[in-house]
Amino acid sequence: IGLPCEGEKLLRHFDDFDSSELNWLKRMISLYVHPVVVSEEHESSSHVKHETDYDRNVAAAELRNVYTCFISPKIDYNLTGDEEKDQKLFHRLNDIMTITTRHLDRAQGHLRQFILDDKGVVLIFTFGLRGSTFPNMIAQRAIPLTFTIVQSLQDELGIKVA
Repeated sequence: IGLPCEGEKLLRHFDDFDSSELNWLKRMISLYVHPVVVSEEHESSSHVKHETDYDRNVAAAELRNVYTCFISPKIDYNLTGDEEKDQKLFHRLNDIMTITTRHLDRAQGHLRQFILDDKGVVLIFTFGLRGSTFPNMIAQRAIPLTFTIVQSLQDELGIKVA
């Protein structure tokens, strides 16, 4: 099957395709599909390897809920060059990290990133990574944890978040 030339119809009915065209189309589509759904005829002929690949691909293709949260503590994050002021900033950032990881550990969430750049401080945490999903994870763990972290930053450090 070649690409249609200008003026040719883009749409052809599949009934018009012969078996070689259908096989070509299947191979092309399989490039965009997770290997677990690709037909066995494209897999390795080794039965042991096939089972291993299949099991690996089934695990990689699992569907699960994932929760990702971005919290941006509103603090003055600029270095001043004054060692005493800068040390206070470093301690404040450490306190933010300590509070966040304390709560994440209790709820079994994962800290993805703690970023400090020209746009400010951003905490990114997740629930639902492979091997760490729970029943009612988002409603019973992730959302309450988000509010707990925000409240703890406010109560313990006087930091508001966005």
